Amino acid sequence: MKNKKIILIFTLCLLYVSIGFTQSVPNWVDADVRATKYSSNKYLIGFAYGNLNGKENLAQATERIKNAAQSNLLESIQVNMKSNTRSAITAENVNGQYYENEAFVNATEKKSVAEIVGMKTESYYDKKAKTVYAFAYAKRDEVIAYHKNMLTSNLSQAEGLLNTAQKLATQKDRSAAREECAKAFGIFEKINESQSLLLAVNSQISEADIQQNRSKNLYKDLLQLQSQLDPKSEILENLQNNLSQKLIQVESFLQTSKNLVKNDEKAKARSQCELAKKILTDVRKIQDSMRMTDPAVSTETLQQTRTENLHNEINLLSAQLAQAVMVYVESSEDVFGKQVNIVANKLKSQLATNGCSFINDKSKADFKLTITVEAKQTKSINFKLTQFVSCVANISLDIYDLHKQKSVFSDDISEKGSATTEEKAAYKAMETAVDNLMEKILKVITLGPSSEENINIPNTNFWVSAADESGFFSWEHAQMVCSLKGEGWRLPTIEELTKMSFVQIEIKNLNGRNGNFKYWSSDEKNKKYAYYFDVKKREKGRDDKSDTDKCVRCVKSK
Repeated sequence: MKNKKIILIFTLCLLYVSIGFTQSVPNWVDADVRATKYSSNKYLIGFAYGNLNGKENLAQATERIKNAAQSNLLESIQVNMKSNTRSAITAENVNGQYYENEAFVNATEKKSVAEIVGMKTESYYDKKAKTVYAFAYAKRDEVIAYHKNMLTSNLSQAEGLLNTAQKLATQKDRSAAREECAKAFGIFEKINESQSLLLAVNSQISEADIQQNRSKNLYKDLLQLQSQLDPKSEILENLQNNLSQKLIQVESFLQTSKNLVKNDEKAKARSQCELAKKILTDVRKIQDSMRMTDPAVSTETLQQTRTENLHNEINLLSAQLAQAVMVYVESSEDVFGKQVNIVANKLKSQLATNGCSFINDKSKADFKLTITVEAKQTKSINFKLTQFVSCVANISLDIYDLHKQKSVFSDDISEKGSATTEEKAAYKAMETAVDNLMEKILKVITLGPSSEENINIPNTNFWVSAADESGFFSWEHAQMVCSLKGEGWRLPTIEELTKMSFVQIEIKNLNGRNGNFKYWSSDEKNKKYAYYFDVKKREKGRDDKSDTDKCVRCVKSK
């Protein structure tokens, strides 16, 4: 019985050993089998083996060797990633500077472990040799399909973040926009990991499959937006917007001046041209600030050509306008019952040499000259058989400033003249009178309209400009026109306009323009609307600040 038990145990041991030797050795241990069954065009593989170290148990040794096999698979991919992805990196131009897709490079060179979908790892322990074998493998098609899907998903997510950032930037929420940009750049690491791994797994994959153009354009747009969101860019953008607004104002004043010239309203044209000059000075200051903010700012951003063209046009128009103070002349010259224009013509001749022009429409003139002449014979004498006649010319001259709406010069003089006829004697007396008057006249009639005088309204604390500003204005334009009159000048409040409407006799011409009696006030409702005052109805209203249909009368605190 005892011998039978020994024989049974021995038989079972032989059977166990036989089964162990026939089932425990996998075919992938053989290199030739690996190359055939797991061909490189279908599989990604990694293989490793090793003995137990020191006090290491079998489980620990098995885990170590399996990790080594996985690393062997990944290292083979990473070698391909480094060699293949460099050709996919193209320099791009962003704001005049070339760059390489840094996220793409980093994903390729710094990634130590890539995510290999479907990777399986098997192990085998050879007890006799005390050696652990491990084999890691994954199907190429599964890896490619997974990372194509991940690439598309991540690109869509990054584009969504970019769109959100762009909207926030438009809404001037730059801080939130920068946060969205940062999130998009974070996703780009995943995008470039998928691209680089796809290239490594399949070196023949097309640019369309890795969506190269889409990703490069997206990255470029992100860099551009990031540059725009830089605090320095925000300052530059504000300056640029201010510059554009100022240039539009210059162009508006210049065009108004040109239109006034066409209508022979040269006095008003000069006023508009001077306003354009003052704003152009502000333009130069803004451009200097832009250069200080960014020394590399382009001439296009500075709108240099546009500015220089305006500068040249204004100077040319100013030169033309400076040559002509517009004068309207009324003359009544009686020389012994005969109507003549001796004084008028003599005055015109001398004024013309001092920069004056003459116009037949009084409403378009700077000054009105009223001349009254009467000649009388005083005596007649004979001298050496020749008769000489003495005459006196009584001349009355008044100069009316059409801007001030008042007389600025008035004089009555009498001059004598002698000649062989009474007519010649009268002409000589009249010419002498003109010569004596010219110095006084030129002190009054200058190159350009005379300055306005302030109107004082009793029981108020403000002065009123002597006349409305020429034209119609938006609210911001109106504010600027008043400020350009000098220190302290501004738009009146609704309360001040109300007081002005009750003393229209003292405030000349506070009667609107072309049937429009609405004047801008300085009072605002909000950022979009401001209040105006109708001086005829004596009631206030509200209108969009951009509307350009209101009159302007400026005031200054006492």
